[in-house]
Amino acid sequence: ALELAGCEGDEDRAVASTLALFERWLEERELVLAKLELSRDALRDPAVSAVLSSWRTRLVGVVDGMLTGAGKSHSTARAEAMVASFDGLIVAALQKPLAERRAFLTESLTLVLHE
Repeated sequence: ALELAGCEGDEDRAVASTLALFERWLEERELVLAKLELSRDALRDPAVSAVLSSWRTRLVGVVDGMLTGAGKSHSTARAEAMVASFDGLIVAALQKPLAERRAFLTESLTLVLHE
């Protein structure tokens, strides 16, 4: 998130930093699995929910700041929707054949971030 926060006003750098972050997740599937399991646990455990909510709120703020810095239409609702879409994109990428994952993720994130 700190790396992304430093990208305000530089859309190409923001896209590249976001891609680099997600590409690391493609190679470290255990992190994605742990995040999914924690998300499931948060539905039943208020303490886990509070931690994840705090993390997500910070990430939404970073994304909103990136949109602001890039001079794009922005709002908390738009940033929240983008963060949620990122979650779905990483899961979708992991469901692709290994040889297709990186290209799918790059194309999808570029579409979402340049919108």
